[in-house]
Parts: sequence; structure tokens; C-alpha cells
Amino acid sequence: MVGHIRISLPEHAEVPIPSVPEQDIYSKAKIDESVAEIYRAMRTTDDYHSKRFDDTYYPFDNSISRLTTRTDEIKQDIAMIQEQHAVGA
Repeated sequence: MVGHIRISLPEHAEVPIPSVPEQDIYSKAKIDESVAEIYRAMRTTDDYHSKRFDDTYYPFDNSISRLTTRTDEIKQDIAMIQEQHAVGA
């Protein structure tokens, strides 16, 4: 018995034999109620995460859209200045 330890303390002398637990009988209504609670919790969690995502994503998306729009405006301004410079030269 290499690597095995034998305990001979009095509190370990009797090991209780596990018995089969009594089966709880659930009615269809109780099962349906439990399932409904689970789905409610999942929906609440999903709504929370969706809101958090929206709160994070949309401000960034709006900022990027504004930057893109402003970049396009600046490109048009540069093109107009280059055109005026070419005409004046």
C-alpha cells in the first residue's frame, strides 16, 4: 500500500452508508413555474447585457460617424483649396 494512509481514529470508525434520497414529486404546474422563473431570469440578464452593450457601442458608433463625416468635409475643403490654388497660379 504505497502512497495510501489508513485512518484508525474513532470518529472515522463508522462510515455512514449513503441512502437513496427520497424522490420529490413535482406537479406540472410547479415545473412550469420553475421554468418560467429561469426564463425570466435569463431575459432580465439578457436585457441588462443588451443595454450595457448599447450604452457602450452606440456612443462610439456615433463618434466614429461624426469623425467620418468631419473627415469627408475636411477632404472637400482641401480639394476646394487646392482647386483655388491651381486656378490662382
